[in-house]
Amino acid sequence: MLKCLENTKYLYRELIERGFSIPIKPVINIFGVKTINNHPIDISQLHTELWKLGWTTSLVDGFLRFVIMPQTTTPHITRLLEVIDNILQNIR
Repeated sequence: MLKCLENTKYLYRELIERGFSIPIKPVINIFGVKTINNHPIDISQLHTELWKLGWTTSLVDGFLRFVIMPQTTTPHITRLLEVIDNILQNIR
């Protein structure tokens, strides 16, 4: 479970660096993203675009929720971040 939390923190840090607003720092393997600062895309649109590309996230009370499972590896998260970067570039 330790690696799972490390991967959660890695995703959290990378999303913060990309301008995502994450109101609560994760203490377990789940966290929610509320907005993307200075970007025209909204969270529900990002969720839809990720879903179209085969990435499973959920929308809960206006938050895009990430759940990092024990089988999720650091390369998986790195790939997810690349996909998010591509989506954000295409929406600008």
